[in-house]
Amino acid sequence: MKKFDKIENSNKNIRYNELFVKLSYLTKLNTIKQTDIGEALNIDNATINKRAKNNSKFSMEEIEKIEKYFNVCLMNVSLVENTFLIQNDEAVNKRAENFTDRLIQLQNKINLSDKDFAKLINITADEFREYKNDERKPNFSFLIKLKQYFKVSVDWLLFGD
Repeated sequence: MKKFDKIENSNKNIRYNELFVKLSYLTKLNTIKQTDIGEALNIDNATINKRAKNNSKFSMEEIEKIEKYFNVCLMNVSLVENTFLIQNDEAVNKRAENFTDRLIQLQNKINLSDKDFAKLINITADEFREYKNDERKPNFSFLIKLKQYFKVSVDWLLFGD
């Protein structure tokens, strides 16, 4: 398995799926399997498969073993490659047009009225309806509230990514 440069660490609380995605991202030129994670933790295939199926949380000690095994700090791994290159992505505006659809998706998933949904994210029902009817564009604060309450990415909210 390829080793990686150590990255600064912070909070250690990670679920299986997030861990697997981060390790897979780091090893995009290599193939990583669940058995590799099991090997790092010294646990058998059945146990690691069960943990994957349940999207189990890893203990701090387990995260440290995995980080040591792969020589990487997982909490600061970003899955976005920011190039900072100048571009003119014409598709951005088109993809952002569907924000209201994603907002309605969130609302339907938890089956709340406009008033209750608005109350949940601490805005008025009228404000929520304006967002929902595309009469108001989402600002940073609104996006952060949605991300915080619904465990969705801002990229998904804005672009469906």
